[in-house]
Formats: sequence, C-alpha cells, structure tokens
Amino acid sequence: MKPAMRSILIFFFFISSNLTAQVTAADYRRALEQRAKYQGLAIDVPGPANWIEGTERFWYEKSVRGGREFELVDAETLTKGPAFDHEKLAAALSAASGRHYEPLALPFSEFKFIDAGRAIEFSIGESGWQCVLAEYVCKRTGPARSSATSGRRRPPQDEETDNPA
Repeated sequence: MKPAMRSILIFFFFISSNLTAQVTAADYRRALEQRAKYQGLAIDVPGPANWIEGTERFWYEKSVRGGREFELVDAETLTKGPAFDHEKLAAALSAASGRHYEPLALPFSEFKFIDAGRAIEFSIGESGWQCVLAEYVCKRTGPARSSATSGRRRPPQDEETDNPA
C-alpha cells in the first residue's frame, strides 16, 4: 500500500472513531465550568437591541467587569446611558423579595418599559415583577408573563427613508 493511501485510511479511521464518541454529563459540566471561568473576561460585549414600542429608543444588555448592565439608547438624539440605576433597583428588589440581589447580577435578562418609561416589568422564575423607577419600589404582580421584553423589532422607518428621492 502506498504511503499516501495509508495516511488517508488512518485519517478516516480517526475521524470515524471521533464521530461515534458519546458526550457525557462530565463533558457538559467541564464545558460549563470553562464558560463560567472565561465569561467575565470579555467586557463591553453588547447583546441584541430591544426596541421600545412607539419610540426611537432601545435597550440592550452588555457585559461589564463583575457582571452585566442594561444600557438605554436614543437613536434619534444618539445618546446612551444606563437604562436605570442598577444599585437602586437591586436594593428595591432585594427589599421586596426578601432575597439579596447584586446590581451587576440582577435576576432577569429581559424587561419591558411600561407607564411611558416610568416603570419596568420583568419575570423572575414563575413570578412577574414591576418596579417604579422614580421611587425604586418593586412589587410582585402575579404569575410570570410569557415574555417580558418589548421585542427586537425595529421601529417603522419614516417617509424620507421609505421613499428616497
């Protein structure tokens, strides 16, 4: 047998033996441990934009040292800043729930602005929550809704953009 042919057969043998290997629970556990170990090293990585219905604003989650924050962007004025005061929200949610929450590790990843942006609603586990942002008072509102986010749709384009001259 020619050396090139033998190399090809050996290559296919190793490929086929790797394809039949089973992934174990220990493999998944190691992968999750690696993810947790390295996830905090990437900072300022933005998540998808969540447009606020009827406005030119959207929010997104981004990674920061020690956790994550939510940013609010006004696409019309090109300004951005925190979607809310993370420390005050964590303290209000901790007081209302009886559990301790950290500002950079809030227990939700999606929320919806309500009451013309004066409050947010979100879900934690099976419960729905609402927090008024002026006073930073939170309350449980009942069972969780199917989706607390305002969606990832873009706002409709204005007539100038739709009908270029």
